[in-house]
Amino acid sequence: MALVFDVQQASGKPDDNRRLGTACPFCDTEGLANIIQRDGDCIWLENKFKTLRATRQTVLIESANHDADLVTYEPDELHHVMRFALGCWQQMIDSQQYRSVLMYKNKGPLSGGSLVHPHMQIVGLEQEDGYAALTSANFEGIDVW
Repeated sequence: MALVFDVQQASGKPDDNRRLGTACPFCDTEGLANIIQRDGDCIWLENKFKTLRATRQTVLIESANHDADLVTYEPDELHHVMRFALGCWQQMIDSQQYRSVLMYKNKGPLSGGSLVHPHMQIVGLEQEDGYAALTSANFEGIDVW
């Protein structure tokens, strides 16, 4: 099997990366639905736009600050976000409802991400082993220093 992207599900997604002036749904925390867990500014919720078939897609909003990013967080805030995210990811793994659980960040217009607001994805794959094709080469990059 393979992961199948459902184009129809993606058609109504808000997109402030390509459509400037689009309202950010993550800034309107009062309007959020299907919240799974909350800790301070961190909110874990069901993804409203389930674009991958045979998965459970969730979103983790990292901050109330729309323009924040992992690289701009104070150390304590970064630690809080990462502890919360790893805890949510582990909860899905521990549920044993999925063949594998992926956690990733897709930021920026070239990543496929549609919102600028800092967030991550935690996705439970029902049929696929999301780690099967990973090799050490996936974690290599160019030398910066």
